[in-house]
Amino acid sequence: MPAKSVVFSGIRKHDGQEFRYLFPGEYTQMAGRAGRRGLDTTGVVIIMCNDELPDINTLTRILLGNSAKLRSQFRLTYNMILNVLRVKTLRIEEMIKRSFSENMNQKLLPEHQEEVIQYEKELNLLKQEPCAFCDIDLVIFHNESIEYSQLTKICYKFSLSFPFGRKIFSLGRLNFYPSLAILLGEAPSFTSEKCFYVLYLKQKDLKKQVNRFPFIPVFCIYDFGLDNLEVEQFEQKVLSLSSIEWITQVVIKLDISAIRFRTKESYYNIYEQLKKVELVKDQKFLECNFGNILDLKFKELFMKRKLYEHKMFDRKCLECPDFISHVRLFPIFLRINFVKLISNQNLELLPDYKQRINVLKELNYIDDDLNVLLKGRVACEINSAHELVLTELILENTLAEFESEEIVALLSAFVFEEKTESVPSISPHLEKINFIQEKYQISSLCDSLNFESKARFGLVEVVYEWARGMSFERIMDLTDALEGSIVRVMTRLDQVLRECASAAHIIGDTSMYSKMEDCQEKIRRDIIFSPSLYV
Repeated sequence: MPAKSVVFSGIRKHDGQEFRYLFPGEYTQMAGRAGRRGLDTTGVVIIMCNDELPDINTLTRILLGNSAKLRSQFRLTYNMILNVLRVKTLRIEEMIKRSFSENMNQKLLPEHQEEVIQYEKELNLLKQEPCAFCDIDLVIFHNESIEYSQLTKICYKFSLSFPFGRKIFSLGRLNFYPSLAILLGEAPSFTSEKCFYVLYLKQKDLKKQVNRFPFIPVFCIYDFGLDNLEVEQFEQKVLSLSSIEWITQVVIKLDISAIRFRTKESYYNIYEQLKKVELVKDQKFLECNFGNILDLKFKELFMKRKLYEHKMFDRKCLECPDFISHVRLFPIFLRINFVKLISNQNLELLPDYKQRINVLKELNYIDDDLNVLLKGRVACEINSAHELVLTELILENTLAEFESEEIVALLSAFVFEEKTESVPSISPHLEKINFIQEKYQISSLCDSLNFESKARFGLVEVVYEWARGMSFERIMDLTDALEGSIVRVMTRLDQVLRECASAAHIIGDTSMYSKMEDCQEKIRRDIIFSPSLYV
């Protein structure tokens, strides 16, 4: 409730795992209660310093720091997956899309759809006919060309570790990034990656820059517009090393001071030199020679790249007379796939869903066609406890040999999760569930995934004696747990027993059904299940 003043006895707290300083949001929430509306013009917040003064930086972060961002608490559970699979009218992907974690992607849905439609229209205009050559291995050729391009960039980065390699990236060196560009010198970088000033030839048709194939001079011919070159097409920019696709043997003589002032004469001088090296007629550019670098690892990288080059030479698609036009369609296909961020395959929780499906299949809760089997139908009834462990207990008939009081005490392990010195111990059969979850790399974001993650048997004796009729006052002498914790455990335990009775009804086990009803009758008594005083 609001107060004139709020006093903090300290700015550190224990969050269940460790002692830490208050988060800005936690401080704001509590300090915001200082000051009564209509009575106080300002509220007073007092922070007690019992031991020593807090560090000024820490205090500033707590008082003025940004609140933590909202994070989605939506988690997939086996029970949820089984219920969705049983219904059939709802898909788990639709549920994930509606979660807060996917909120931003779904907001961009209209924009992404428009972009996809635009590229699909462009594909329809091109109307590629079936090709006897390209249909065989053009996809493989494309993937190999990507690998070739990546290895080239790795080699260039590695070459800068050697004096000869650094000499290659010198003033006037012609390169492609993917447009034609000339190195002007090294540029400052705010990351570990090298950057260079370059003078590049801006394409008039922007689609040529977006929908282009990786630069492989042995196979591809490009029209860089040198026939109709205009001064306005030259621009200066900073280029990262990873953006450079090809370093040539050609070095252009430059007047660096004139280029800095962007004079037309300097640009025309560059154009004349480009014409002299006959770039327009012969565009199979030779790469700069890195043979003087004798490092073994560097040689191995170049040999690996050479292997990809030989593989590409052997592809049938190169025999196609329209190879260039066909290969240019691939970037459009890739762009469409990249834009489809709204597809089911890009959902953040989808890998976790697939891993859990594998667990359910191996435990025979569902079949290969995702139909829910008997074990899965039983697990659908379990909402208040670890559904897989409790289902295995029920179907293995483990509870049949115990009395009602003992069953209640045993099931308390599913609902009590506070600290205790007792060591949990479960059977090897139930340990199989933890093993299978680890096998399929199920991430333990919450402790409930692993039944052994918490000591759970701290109230076994208390629940057992309560079921036998002991008074609430006397069972409080058996444990140091708080009264509220005991009441909460008993209430949740009643829900677990109700779910176990439903599971027994599904499998047709009348004796277990009767025993679960008897268990409920034994714990539903006295002050624990009396109506609330506040109602």
